[in-house]
Amino acid sequence: MSRRSLPLILVIAVILAGWIGNGIYYERQQVDKPVFFQQYIELGDYEGQQVELSYLENANGGKRISTLEFPGFELYRIENAQNDQQYRYQINKKFLLSIDKPTLDILRQPGKAITKAKVYYRDGTKADEVDIGEIRYSGKTFTPHSPVEHSSSMGSSDNLGYSVLRVAEPVTLTTIESELAASLPDWLKIDIAVTSPADPKIPQPEAGANEGVPWQELRLPMELPKGTTIKISYRFNFNQGDDRAEEALNYYKILLWVEGMEKNGRAFRTAVHIQYDPYPSEDDIREMTRNARRQER
Repeated sequence: MSRRSLPLILVIAVILAGWIGNGIYYERQQVDKPVFFQQYIELGDYEGQQVELSYLENANGGKRISTLEFPGFELYRIENAQNDQQYRYQINKKFLLSIDKPTLDILRQPGKAITKAKVYYRDGTKADEVDIGEIRYSGKTFTPHSPVEHSSSMGSSDNLGYSVLRVAEPVTLTTIESELAASLPDWLKIDIAVTSPADPKIPQPEAGANEGVPWQELRLPMELPKGTTIKISYRFNFNQGDDRAEEALNYYKILLWVEGMEKNGRAFRTAVHIQYDPYPSEDDIREMTRNARRQER
C-alpha cells in the first residue's frame, strides 16, 4: 500500500463509520409497532361524544394501523382524524372515536370502562391489544335549565385555565367533585373563588384579594344569593424539579361537577370541563420511543 493511498483510505473509513453510526442511531429511533398515548376521560351522559386517540407511527417504514376495535363495546364510529404532527422520526396520528348510545349504555354499568383497543394493521399481520388509558362514564347527568349557569371560560397551552359560573337564582351549593381530578393531587391544582353580589353598605375587598381556596377545602354546604359568581381556576404542573413526570404525556378530560339545591328543594347539577393535551417535544418522543423499545424487547 502506497503512502499516497493512506489518506484516501482513512477518509473512506471515516465516511463508512459515519454511515454505520447513523444507521444504528436511526434504527434505535424506530418502534416495532405504533405506540399509543394514554387517555383518561370522563364522559357526560349524552351520546355522540367524540374522543381523539393519539398514537405514534414511524415516519418511514414499520407497521401502519388500518382500524381499531373495542372488545365488549358496540355501535361506535372510528375514523382517521386529519391533523397529523410530524416529528423527525415519528408521526403523531389520531383516530376519532364517536361514542353512540349502545356503547354509552354499557359504560353506564358499574365498573365498565374502555381501557384497551384491538389494533389491526394494513399488512395483515396479527392484531394486537394495547392499553389506551381509561374512558368512562362520569356517573352524573346535567340538569336542564340549571340555576347555576356558565358565564365565561378560558384555557391556554400553558396547561391552565378557568371557568366562571353565575348563580341566576338563590341556591345552596353542596358538592364539587370529580373522581378523575381527585386522582391527580400531585399534578392538578384547582382553586374555587366565590364572590357574592356587592352590597354598597359593606366595604368590598380590593381586586385580587379573593384568590380562592383549594377545591377540596371549600366549606360546604354554602348559601349563594342570586348574582353570586363561582370562579374555578385550574393548573396542571407535571414538573419534578428539572424533570417531567411520565404523566405529562397523557391526555386528560375531566368533568368537575357542581351540585346543590334550589330554594324549592329541586336538586341541580352542572359541570366544568377541564382538559389537558400534551405538546410533546422531540425529546419527549425520543423517550417514548426508548420506553416502547424496552417493552418490546
